[in-house]
Amino acid sequence: MLDLIDDNVSYEDAFPENPIGDNTTGYTIKQIENSLGKTWNEWKTNIINDHENTTEQYVQETFNFWN
Repeated sequence: MLDLIDDNVSYEDAFPENPIGDNTTGYTIKQIENSLGKTWNEWKTNIINDHENTTEQYVQETFNFWN
């Protein structure tokens, strides 16, 4: 959840084998909570579809990283 909220940070130091950036930011805890689904994929899809966010194009990347 933190990666959907916080400012962009890089995972390069923590995961040098998979150095992507955390490009998603600006979602609120309430938005994330309201979008919860029964599956990981449903949760991701709900976040993208339920909320307007200038970084929503990176939600898929963030979920892929943690999946």
